[in-house]
Amino acid sequence: MSNQYSLCWKHGDLKILHPRRGLLPVQNQKGCPQLPRALALDLIEETMRSLKFEKEQKWMQELIQSHPVLRELPQRIQDRLLADVGGWKDLPISRRQRKRLQRDSCLVHLYAGEDDGFTLFRALKQQGGNTNQLLEIDLKRGEFHNMLNDVGTYSGLLCAVMHDKVDAFIAGPNWRTRSVFRHYPKENAPRPI
Repeated sequence: MSNQYSLCWKHGDLKILHPRRGLLPVQNQKGCPQLPRALALDLIEETMRSLKFEKEQKWMQELIQSHPVLRELPQRIQDRLLADVGGWKDLPISRRQRKRLQRDSCLVHLYAGEDDGFTLFRALKQQGGNTNQLLEIDLKRGEFHNMLNDVGTYSGLLCAVMHDKVDAFIAGPNWRTRSVFRHYPKENAPRPI
């Protein structure tokens, strides 16, 4: 994600090209170029977030190089961990859920399996838990859940983490009662039912 602006000053007019917003509405007042107040404040906040994200990415890079498990990963996987931070719209949820997530926080269930049968969502609902705070992710729920895409779920999750809106991640293989994995003998694995 490039955070570089393009500026062009020609014949007393200033044109500012934002990397994502396009041409900004610069107004010339008494020879002084100005942006609308709300936009200027929004751009300042965006720049501050960008600086924080750069700091976080540097931290992530240092973690990958120093952590005994992460530094043993193949270089191609290490490179993929340093993805650009996306936006809230990159998460595979509705606009209403996205607004709730931005306001509150969530529990992310990675590799949740298909959205049928006795899912964690269903179990949480049966027990009277807050299902509004559960975000389930699995490629079996659609291509938009693919965490390997450059822009999408992974970058959206990074955004949620950077905004401190993820309380916890849980993940694991799909060990439902009908799972074929139950029929392979493994230590500490559930037995067939």
